[in-house]
Amino acid sequence: ARATMTAASSGYIVVFEHGTYAGTSRTISQSYSYLGEIGFNDKISSFKSYGATGRFWEHAPPGGLIYFFY
Repeated sequence: ARATMTAASSGYIVVFEHGTYAGTSRTISQSYSYLGEIGFNDKISSFKSYGATGRFWEHAPPGGLIYFFY
């Protein structure tokens, strides 16, 4: 399954491989149609938003769970 993310606004988010903001991380400031492009398809366990708004899809839209961030 292809996880996706859309981001709107001038902020950014940091995604983490493990819960409690641990493990490998990536800073994201743009939308991705496939999170595998940054090596994070099916790997995000936690994330922090810094002024960004948007959503993640567990699978390609409209599949799976949707996670919103503000």
